[in-house]
Amino acid sequence: MVIKRASGCAEYILIGAGMTLRSNQRIRFLELLTKDFPEFVEKYENLYGEQESPPRDYIAQLNRCAFEFCNKYGIKNYIEPPSFERDSKQKTLIPTEGYERDNFEVATLLLQMAFFKEFKSANPYSAWAYHKASNAIENLNESIRDIFRKGKLEEIPGVGDNIAKAIEDFLVTGRSERLDKEIDSININEG
Repeated sequence: MVIKRASGCAEYILIGAGMTLRSNQRIRFLELLTKDFPEFVEKYENLYGEQESPPRDYIAQLNRCAFEFCNKYGIKNYIEPPSFERDSKQKTLIPTEGYERDNFEVATLLLQMAFFKEFKSANPYSAWAYHKASNAIENLNESIRDIFRKGKLEEIPGVGDNIAKAIEDFLVTGRSERLDKEIDSININEG
């Protein structure tokens, strides 16, 4: 219902991997649920058991359902990366030229890959290396292209063989076949 109602005004909806109930969060949530929606208390207690998060298969099912609604109502389920085309008078923190731009674009690519990896696995920790590598690349004091040319991508924190290959693909072709596959793997066939 939220997604259907939002379709009239929302540009995008960020789909989460499920609610985490740690210590006091669990106590407070169940108190509020008992007060306002007592018919759901048993369901949540059974769903969570003694865990902080619901089971991964349940999270994956919720993610898939939310993705289908977004797809049905034409709402993006992620935020588009920023464009580098800016009015020359506009001030921005986003680099518009030089090695900082390349580093920013690669960091953004890795964050997008992390999003789709987390979305599919329903595990926010499944893409930790992508987040770590993205942060390290965005904060480099040298060009990611120079590091690539030297064959030293894997010396960047979080960059292993798979991430290095994705970076190389992007730097050579200007796009990422791997990201395209991640996106295609969750697209819903409408036919």
